Amino acid sequence: MSYAQNTLSKDEKIMHEFRPHWINYLFVFLSSFLGFTFIIVTIPVYLILGCFLLGYALYRFIETYTVEYTLTNKRIISKKGFVFVKSEELKNAKVEAVEIKQSILGRILGYGNVHMSGTGTSQVWFSNIVNPYMAKQKIEEVIGD
Repeated sequence: MSYAQNTLSKDEKIMHEFRPHWINYLFVFLSSFLGFTFIIVTIPVYLILGCFLLGYALYRFIETYTVEYTLTNKRIISKKGFVFVKSEELKNAKVEAVEIKQSILGRILGYGNVHMSGTGTSQVWFSNIVNPYMAKQKIEEVIGD
């Protein structure tokens, strides 16, 4: 059961869940590949570096895999982490702006960041998600009600 499902209030329902783009796993793959390559060489310095890279790749995989971006009919939720959980929430009624930030590579591959800011200093980021324009559209449909 996801974090959002566990924290739903009365009459609250999940409208949409957004997933990170596959590009987030590219660094994990490259780190794993280099780590295994260094371990095969079996020179002590490379062995240590290979183990470090594999450990870092595992850490990044778990970090990326446990990210949840959820839109409910009452709030926007960003949850990151597995052991140490960091969640950011913003009530739909408090959203003032929804912005998209995309790099050139993000435009080509179809990923980007969506930034929601609310009254005061409240902010929620959806980082490197698939199709940020569709995400912005879904968010604005729900908060426009």
